[in-house]
Amino acid sequence: MAIIDSLVSYYKLDEASGNAIDAHGSNDLGDVTDATHGVTGKINDCWDTRASGGAAEGVVSGFPTSDTSFSCNYWSDSDTTGNNHHMVGWSDSANDNNRIQMWIDGSVYFFRSEDVMQSWSTGITPNTDQFDMVTWTYNATTNEILLYINGSEVADSTVTYTGTAGTTFSLFQNSVGSYQHTGSLDEVGVWTKTLNSSEITSLYNSGSGLAYPFSQSINFQLNIGDVWKEVTGMQINIGDSWKQVAGAQINIGDSWKTIF
Repeated sequence: MAIIDSLVSYYKLDEASGNAIDAHGSNDLGDVTDATHGVTGKINDCWDTRASGGAAEGVVSGFPTSDTSFSCNYWSDSDTTGNNHHMVGWSDSANDNNRIQMWIDGSVYFFRSEDVMQSWSTGITPNTDQFDMVTWTYNATTNEILLYINGSEVADSTVTYTGTAGTTFSLFQNSVGSYQHTGSLDEVGVWTKTLNSSEITSLYNSGSGLAYPFSQSINFQLNIGDVWKEVTGMQINIGDSWKQVAGAQINIGDSWKTIF
């Protein structure tokens, strides 16, 4: 399964002004309170709220709204920790109920939802003044929620979440304009699947990030001992002498495709 499979919306936050454009779907977000655009991000530019506050918000469709597996991945450069910093989440627009939200609260990463699971304090303190990749995954089959920082799993909890989440998606503050997060957000994605560790490692990309649509130059793979190994070169024996193969192609649908 490719990383892009089951992706609902993706916000590169590269815009010089105006709304946050959904690069993958149709869930654009309004620039609610004039966040600073064009700040240097992890991949190209991002939005920042240090100078003047700000947020992005909009009514969305296709987001996880019940006991459904989901993942949320974003890059964050937090100016401060502390209490009640809403980073990313979706909830009701009128009262911020029926929510799935990722916060910094009590100086640690904090997950909040309605219904059976009310909150989960991860015990993991965010770094400040540097970009970290933050990944939350929920598996509706095992009821396991995981937090990854920079591609590594750092916290987990077993929960039972059966509530219905709202359809207002907000960045930097909640849906009623409270709990401002101060810092930068970049490359925000929401999936209706549980990203696995290999996908998360690929998104981290050794700290450089992987730009949407997550293209990777994987040439060819062989399965050795039930583990897929990337083939970056080949040799062929001609006259009892090994010769390097400069490139290889495979015929698909009467069309030759380059492997490497």
